[in-house]
Amino acid sequence: MTSTNMTDNDYRICLIQPDDRQRVLDFCRIHYYTEEPLTVGTTPKQQDKADEDFNMSNIQHGTCLMAVHAQSEEIVGAVLAGPKGPDEAEHIFEEAAQEGGSKWGVILKFLGYVERDASVCKRYGVERVLHAHVLGVDGKMRGHNIGGRLMSELQKLGKNLNYALLTADCTSYYSAKLCERLGWDCVNVAYYRDYVDENQRPIITPPPPHECCKTYAVRL
Repeated sequence: MTSTNMTDNDYRICLIQPDDRQRVLDFCRIHYYTEEPLTVGTTPKQQDKADEDFNMSNIQHGTCLMAVHAQSEEIVGAVLAGPKGPDEAEHIFEEAAQEGGSKWGVILKFLGYVERDASVCKRYGVERVLHAHVLGVDGKMRGHNIGGRLMSELQKLGKNLNYALLTADCTSYYSAKLCERLGWDCVNVAYYRDYVDENQRPIITPPPPHECCKTYAVRL
């Protein structure tokens, strides 16, 4: 498959169905986890099964989208999103405690701090939020606004499902740039260098240019 002169008509955005779980997971293993800063910035470099299971569990909510090549039917992009409410930080910390010192537990604890500090429900005065957990685009297809289209379509979907707000914790420099380009509000910044262990050593050390997790939000 080539990306030369690709247009919006060369791929379609569709709702991810439960039957798509394995192919979406296979896609994320290649085009998301291998570059995701929280995954590659902690040891071991491989994502936990609990991480995969959580992200795939969002499919059941009917709030996940994929971009599919019009001819080959190959997935070229995916966004996995799910609901959250005012008690999300508490739920994340509880799950992190259950996971203990596992890789997923370490990541969850960081995301708990991010959720607590962003406090989007209180900040925007809403009870029902749609949160984008995963955004992945086939490396061969980048530069064709697939990520932008997925996020724009997710906004429409969230509004149709009566969500008041759409948020994303952009752990990647590039996903943060995308949300900036889309005009979302940046409501919190958490630098990886500030998340340290008992010896004051950074726990998450992704490669440049990833320095922080930025939380973005847009009203629907």
